[in-house]
Amino acid sequence: MRFHSKLVLAAVGAALLVCVGSQAHADEDPLVIGIAKSSTGFMSAYDMPAKLGIEFAIEDINAEGGLLGRKLTSIWRDTKTDKAQAVIAAQELIDEGADILSVSCDFDYGGPSASVAQENGMIALGCAGSPRFGAQGVGPNAFSLDTQTPDECGSLAEWSSMSKGWKTVYLLTDTFIDYTKTCSQYFETRWVQLEGEDSVVGRDTFLLTDTSIASQVSRIRGLETAPDFLFVPSCNPGLSVAARQIRASGIETPIVTGVCGDGDYWLESVPGLDNFYNAAYISTYLDDPWEDVNAFVRRQIEADPDITQRAFAVIGYSEIQAYAEAVNRAGSFDTDAVRAALESFDEVPLLVGPTTFTSERHGDIWRPMVIVEVKDGKHRFVERWKIQKPPPVVF
Repeated sequence: MRFHSKLVLAAVGAALLVCVGSQAHADEDPLVIGIAKSSTGFMSAYDMPAKLGIEFAIEDINAEGGLLGRKLTSIWRDTKTDKAQAVIAAQELIDEGADILSVSCDFDYGGPSASVAQENGMIALGCAGSPRFGAQGVGPNAFSLDTQTPDECGSLAEWSSMSKGWKTVYLLTDTFIDYTKTCSQYFETRWVQLEGEDSVVGRDTFLLTDTSIASQVSRIRGLETAPDFLFVPSCNPGLSVAARQIRASGIETPIVTGVCGDGDYWLESVPGLDNFYNAAYISTYLDDPWEDVNAFVRRQIEADPDITQRAFAVIGYSEIQAYAEAVNRAGSFDTDAVRAALESFDEVPLLVGPTTFTSERHGDIWRPMVIVEVKDGKHRFVERWKIQKPPPVVF
């Protein structure tokens, strides 16, 4: 099913115009979105594109008259890829008048800010892949617009088995953050369901901060039979270090990873990278079959030619789309009413894709994912994959 961003904007705009006419909800004070995201440290590659997407959504909603008669505005604090600073930034934003919070794109680094929002009775919107970002791991007011790792990484397992026909895998897991650990967990669960326990020919770990994985590479080279592919859930800089050292050792086995592997900003550190695949929400290389997606990417490039992870701008945009839809459904900015409206979402068409929440699950696990290939150092769209059976969610 195709979910056009232009159609989404039109639908949101129509709903907003109806609400603008209701003076019962009119309020001259702007709705303040507090953005607690990192512009420094490794999370900045994901957080700053998400921040740009939020700014686009605010611009579009304001152009249609605002939300229940109120214009939207934003304030921002740098969380510096630091968990303690995430708490400080969230409280500063609340003290400055934020009505809701948008937090960093990982459970470990966004969760602390979201917990502050929860303590203050506010909605917290995030872009974390872990299902723990929600009612179980933060509180009932936390919702993630990211595609959750049971879907993302389960999709990679299905695609590798069903589309590529691969039968064996070696798992090399970055254990530095919650996202990469849960991605590995859900990938392996779904992969073993499809190909059996013996299809995992080895497991190893490393850290995003490692500057060398020589020992891990040696163990891969020492395998009696090479696996069909390597699954390497990691984010940069760890992912680029791993890819570079794996290829430098002469291992040409296909490498598969999650959405952290998207973006061409890091490829110069692995010249001529080939036989590399990653999951994404959309193709950000102006070759997505959906032209409205390409139009959104062009908008990003025009606003910031040096943007890193363009896919995360889609998540940021969808955070505000989702909040606006929930407010319109509730006819109110009241936290309890907005939370109940969000929990009623059933394949709501957002820019990131159809979105479903429940009272138990505050992240979507059924969206189609895009598979992107890096060939000769350049990305290209491969296909969209709709997961057939998400692995069971573990909180």
